[in-house]
Parts: sequence; C-alpha cells; structure tokens
Amino acid sequence: MSAGRSEGSKLKVCFVVDDELESIVKNVVNRLGVQFKAKGEKVNLVNIIKRSELKNPKEIENKKVIWIVTGNSFDNKVGNSGNDMYILIIDRALDIDLIKKFLTHDVVGVFRRERLEGEGLEYEELGKFEKLLKDLLRETDENIIVEEDTMYEMIRAKDIENWKFVVKREEIAEKYEDIKYISVFLDPSMREFSKKLKTIIADFKKSYETMTKFVRDKKYRNTPRMESHEKLQDISKKFIEFFSKNRYFKVPSLLLEGETGTGKSLIAEIIAREVLGEHHFKEEYYRQSLVNVEKQLIDSILFGTEKGAFTDSVTKLGRITVSCPGILFLDEITEVPPDVQAKLLTYMDDSVVHPVGYTGAEKIYAPTHIIAATNKDLKKEIQEGSFRADLYYRFKYRLTIPPLRERVEDIRFLINFVLLNPNVNPFDKEEGYKIKKISLNAIKKLEKRKYAGNFREFEDVLRNAVQQALYEGLNIILERHVQ
Repeated sequence: MSAGRSEGSKLKVCFVVDDELESIVKNVVNRLGVQFKAKGEKVNLVNIIKRSELKNPKEIENKKVIWIVTGNSFDNKVGNSGNDMYILIIDRALDIDLIKKFLTHDVVGVFRRERLEGEGLEYEELGKFEKLLKDLLRETDENIIVEEDTMYEMIRAKDIENWKFVVKREEIAEKYEDIKYISVFLDPSMREFSKKLKTIIADFKKSYETMTKFVRDKKYRNTPRMESHEKLQDISKKFIEFFSKNRYFKVPSLLLEGETGTGKSLIAEIIAREVLGEHHFKEEYYRQSLVNVEKQLIDSILFGTEKGAFTDSVTKLGRITVSCPGILFLDEITEVPPDVQAKLLTYMDDSVVHPVGYTGAEKIYAPTHIIAATNKDLKKEIQEGSFRADLYYRFKYRLTIPPLRERVEDIRFLINFVLLNPNVNPFDKEEGYKIKKISLNAIKKLEKRKYAGNFREFEDVLRNAVQQALYEGLNIILERHVQ
C-alpha cells in the first residue's frame, strides 16, 4: 500500500450513455460485477447516467467520463474535456465525418448495435464489448479509501488462487512437477499447436504399442533395457519377424524447431510421458544433448561401437539401441556431422543400426521413436549445406514452437501458472502461497517486456519479483518488483 495520495490525484469516473443503449450497458456492467466479485477483485462499478437526465454539465465536472453513444449522437456535440473516452454503437457503416472526429476525440471502441442485442446478437461481438468495459473499469477504478483520516490507494490486483484454476491449492503445490507439462494444452494461443501435438502423441502411442505387443515377453518386461549384445540380438530377431509381417510399417518421428527457451525439451517430455506411461518413461526415454560433444564421437554415441573398432574401443550399445522401442530425444540435431546425418537418414528408413566397427552379416533392428530439436533456422542450414534436406523432410512431423514475444495474450495465463509453482512462489500448508496477488500494473509491465530468453527468462523474472516482494515483507507483486 502507498500513502500520501491527494484526493484530487485521480478523477472520479462515470458512464454517460444514450437512453436507447442503457439496457445493453447495464446488462454488461451487472455481469462484470458478478465476475469481479467471484474473482475477489475489488473493482467499484461506476455510475451510469442516461444522457437525457444529464441536465447540468456540472454533474460531470472534474470527472473522467466514458461516453457510450450512437453514431448520430456522436455526430452532434458531445462533451470533450480532454479526459473523456468514447465508445460508438453504430447502426450503419461508419461515416467519414465520424472518422474525422477520431482526431479530436479519444474513441476506444466501435460496435454494431444489431450484434449486441436482439435477433442479430453475436456473442463474439458482445464478448469484445464486455472485455472493453472490463478493462476500462479496471483502468479507471478510483480505488481510493480513507481510514482514520489516512488515505490509501487500493492496489488493483489478481489473486493467484482465484484466477484460473479451481484445483485445491495444496494439490497444485504437491503435484506441480507432475502436471506442469499440461500447461501447453491449457495455453490459450497454443490450442492449434496442442491439437497437432495430440495427433502426434496418438500416432507415437499406436506405433509403440504395436511394436511392444509383438516383441515383448515376460522376460523382456522385467528387464526392459537392452543392456547387452545378447539381449540386442534376441530382440533384433523379434523385430526382423515383426517387419517381415508389417512391410509398410514406419516408426513415426518428430522434428521440433524453436528458439532457445521455448520449451522443446518440455514438449518431448510431454510426448514421452503420454506414449510410454510413467513406468516405462523412466526406463525407455532418453535425452541426448549433442551440444559440446566432439563430432567424431557422435556416431558411436548414437549407434554404438564394436570392440576393436578403434584403439582401446570396447563393445558399447548406442543411444538409439538402448532407447528401443521407446523414445530418444536428440537435443540440437544440427550438431550431427554430415556423414552421421546420412547414417541417421538410412536408419530412419529401415530401423537398422550399424555400430561403429560392426562387420557382422546379420542386420540389427532397433526401431526407436526419434524426437529431434534445434534452435537454429534449419532452412538456412540446408541452404548453407550444413544440414541435409532429405533428413529434414524425412521426419514425419515437424513442429515450430512460437517464441513468447509472439504470444502476448498468453502472459496472464503463464503468470498464474508460474506463481503456482512452489519452487518459484514458496508454499506453506497452513498459510498457502507466500505471494497471493500480483498487481495489474505489474502484469502490464510483464506483458510489455520482450523475452529474448522466452519462457526461461519469463520464469526467472517472476522468481526475482517474488523474492523482491518477500524481501519487503509483502504478499503482493508490485510493478517495481518486475525488473
């Protein structure tokens, strides 16, 4: 809370509406009142004055007036104190004369009347009108209260426990790590992305279950990892039989593109958890980062080695083989050298691995679901000759994860989700989360920021804001805490 504000430091607010629009405005404002109360927001509903009852201009002197008027009414003289705002409700196309008034009047919205009421009602248009009034009420709410001759400003804020989720706070805090990956399915602007993701998950799951149903026996279920060449040869024989009976079967694969911090590894984990299930996820999902790995070692890391392949070499299974028939996540696939790219392309066609130094006549089948990721522009890499075009197009699915700066509408959702993370916002079983609210001004500052580091940076900014607020002994994040 901040003290010392003078009573005249913020204008009081009122709506002045044309008589014929009063019912439309009142209906919306009443609904908003219910919403604000349900969310625990202390937003005062402003006075609504019918224009016909505005007899004395002094009634709106020293007030911020939001005029909600018809096009004809706006065409006539309306007040313009410099602080006023205007919402036009028109019955026809917007005349050029009205548009000219936009230069001298602060017009914040234009709506078609027929779409706000009656038989022509459009819920999308009504929703936009309602959102505009909601934002204006939050913006212009005076929020000045006086207690014992001391004036305070009520901080307009969101209560994180009443914001989006209705899950019990204890359950969120305890299970956050297990459910954090579902955020992509809840994220408003990621709906199309999540639809594609669900299709991929379904395809991967069908492939995985088809293969495991054919090759698994009790012995294999109890020791799922291929920890020896004996186990490899045993399983490979079963896959030879499988592919002979399923000649057109292809193991699906996925290429994830996106800037650093957009959540590529999280997407890979989502897929793996859903496809493999929690038990097999721990045993059949491998993540192999190729960053800072010597180029000459990548072949053996992926495909394995045979004893004697080079000086002091020992027989070792590669990541592809060990992951079979689960999922291998290759982080930063552009680090794979061209000769190994060719080898990987062949493998993705026939599911046959060729360990370094292997001279055996028998093919080794080890079908694994490959998910690869990169933060580079692959089409540029292809043009420069550092990445094979045929390998790029060999992936059955390709997904690009948009950067956070292109998803401004998601910020409020993500704020809520991150502040429910007990690793960011400390949680106490008796008191709940230490930070309980975030001011709307802080939210706006977060929305304006450009996140070069994407979600990681966003999470770090909120974590620092939480620490700053707690250091000051507050349970609310204010604008000054967002650095």
